[in-house]
Amino acid sequence: VRAISHALRPPALDQIGLTKAIEWMVEQFAEGSATKFSTELDNIDGLFEPDMEMNLFRIIQEGLNNIIRHADAGQVILEVKREPAGLRISLFDDGCGFDAEKLRNEPQVRRGLGLVSMDERVMYLGGSLDLQSAPGRGTRLTVRVPLQLTTDRTDSTDKKPDAERSK
Repeated sequence: VRAISHALRPPALDQIGLTKAIEWMVEQFAEGSATKFSTELDNIDGLFEPDMEMNLFRIIQEGLNNIIRHADAGQVILEVKREPAGLRISLFDDGCGFDAEKLRNEPQVRRGLGLVSMDERVMYLGGSLDLQSAPGRGTRLTVRVPLQLTTDRTDSTDKKPDAERSK
């Protein structure tokens, strides 16, 4: 049961926050890999609700998984940047690439479960996903998610006017 629970929501998100959890995850991918990983991460802790944080974490995780499994990349760059309109996640690799146009335009081309999962998560977050790749030219994944500040979690009694609270 514990393993299933951890698979659903990584404990690192609650223990060290989203930003450090992303750093930790990249370090895990880098261990034992010939691929060179670099990151440029803005602090995004507390910007999103817990379920949104988990989806952002999983999108990045799936992008990194795809690179390790398919790209044969020498270098990977992950950027997580706060922008005026929201959050931008960019994942670049210098790997073998693939025909992204064919993937987009030909319905009979099988999309992997990872890409479908990323699309669904990005849609849930109200964002957009842009995938650019070509054979021999690497891949660039860009996810944009609108910034939705966490809701005020104060007790509802704190929102009553002073006169009502004293009754």
